[in-house]
Amino acid sequence: FLSWNSWSFPAPGRKVDVRQDELHQPPWSVSPSHPLLTPSGEGVGRDTTWDRFKIETRDATVADQIQSGEPSMTTQTSQPAISELLEVNVRDAWAHEAHNFTPWLAENISGLEKAVGIPLEIEGSEVSVDSFSADILARNPMDDTRVLIENQLEGSDHTHLGQIMTYLAGLEAKTVVWIATSFREPHLSAINWLNEHTDESMAFFAIVLKVVRIGDSPYAPIFEVVARPNAWERRLHALTTTNGEVSDRTKRRAEFWQAYTDQTPDHLERFGKPGRTSNRWHLLKKYDLIISMYTSVNGVGIFIRGVSGADPEEVSLRLEPHQELMMEKLGAGSFGNANNNGHFMHQWEPGDCQNPADQKRLIKWLAEKSDLYETTILEFLKS
Repeated sequence: FLSWNSWSFPAPGRKVDVRQDELHQPPWSVSPSHPLLTPSGEGVGRDTTWDRFKIETRDATVADQIQSGEPSMTTQTSQPAISELLEVNVRDAWAHEAHNFTPWLAENISGLEKAVGIPLEIEGSEVSVDSFSADILARNPMDDTRVLIENQLEGSDHTHLGQIMTYLAGLEAKTVVWIATSFREPHLSAINWLNEHTDESMAFFAIVLKVVRIGDSPYAPIFEVVARPNAWERRLHALTTTNGEVSDRTKRRAEFWQAYTDQTPDHLERFGKPGRTSNRWHLLKKYDLIISMYTSVNGVGIFIRGVSGADPEEVSLRLEPHQELMMEKLGAGSFGNANNNGHFMHQWEPGDCQNPADQKRLIKWLAEKSDLYETTILEFLKS
């Protein structure tokens, strides 16, 4: 049918004889103020119903289609579906902070990277510091410093603020990212105070976590920065422009670890995806020990250490009873000590990591050594 209120008649053109029930969606319309020409020449009023009538159109092709009964169209213009963006409870998406949200964030860090403006490479989650566990420990490859990420699926509280201060000392982090569903004014004041009164190398962020969805769509997280260092964008720009050497070094590391993954794909599950830091490591969770490999300008190396935050003296005491046999099997020249950054049974292989031929040799050496270190630890510490 035709709606008198929605159509207007175009300029005169070609006349077409058409049945009313054949008219669907022409590029013209009819208004009650314009009379249609009928066989008798009488005008058509608002309440008049006609079986056949004449109508004018500029488009001869469409007129021919209507005359011949070709294709059916609708009188309604197609509109995209529009819905409302709704905020939902964060626990609808993640029921538990440690069991659900922290693992998810560690695997989906890109959204947080965009919020704070720096790349983040995950080093570990639930990292022990004294009697506490830091949620996520990451590294900023722009300046090779550590980033502490502390999560809450509720509003900020004094407990987490105190824990953050503890983690800062124990993990030597330079950037702190505190995530919560809301922030109390005293806690925002504390973050702002830290940004104003600590060294410029330090950075503190308060980020509100929200979750939204449209209809039955998947949940979407939003990271809203509510506190950050003063002139943060300017500091980032300065870091980017003055750290060309760091950027080149980061690129070389990334290329080496990608080559390592390509040459030893079976190690991907153990050491994770190739990153841009100097180290890659494999956690032997049962023993709270880490096998750490690293690359440098003049070669590669490997050593054993404790998990982040572990007491090096305690690690030394656990390894000492097996020291001689382990060193003999590994071929390590020295045991190390608690004062040596907590690195034990270190080995080094000189070479040029950027030379393709030498790179393959160094990767082979690292892969064989990492396998040997793992079997040796399992053999001597299994009891």
